[in-house]
Amino acid sequence: FDKALDAASTAPGAYRFEKMTSGRYLGELSRLALIAAANDGLFAPETADKLCALDTLSAADADAFGADPDCGAIAALAADADRKTAAMVIQGVFGRAAKAIVANIAAIVFLTDGAKNRYRPMVVAVDGSLFRYSTLLRPAVSEELEAFLVQKHQRYCVCKPVPNASAIGTAAASLLHG
Repeated sequence: FDKALDAASTAPGAYRFEKMTSGRYLGELSRLALIAAANDGLFAPETADKLCALDTLSAADADAFGADPDCGAIAALAADADRKTAAMVIQGVFGRAAKAIVANIAAIVFLTDGAKNRYRPMVVAVDGSLFRYSTLLRPAVSEELEAFLVQKHQRYCVCKPVPNASAIGTAAASLLHG
């Protein structure tokens, strides 16, 4: 799915991590995964046809449906069992994004040899409406941080949504290195 999404993007070969994790792309990754699941026979034929006919799926709609298969953009497309299966596919896409995000955070933690104090955790500024409002992604990132960094490595981080974090970070870097 990553290769197909990358090839169809405006910048093939670039920003691959962003394409695996950001709200701009998670809806499309979810749509591609649902189509593949439909082609693999995981849904009733009628549901499979409807899923394969989806032209777009926003990250917000995928998130809402993955969190509650009885609502959201895809709910009307499927019978109960198919809705649950589709939700599991979407949860897998968002769960993988959470693992990738935590791997990135863990790399920073280990490279800086930081986040060792439970009472002074490393704060990771996170920008993006999907992370701020997601029912799936934010809790999945928290669970992965707990399971990997805290339980396995006794490292402590907290993700804090910060609007315009990228712009603020760029400005701070310019001031420090200007």
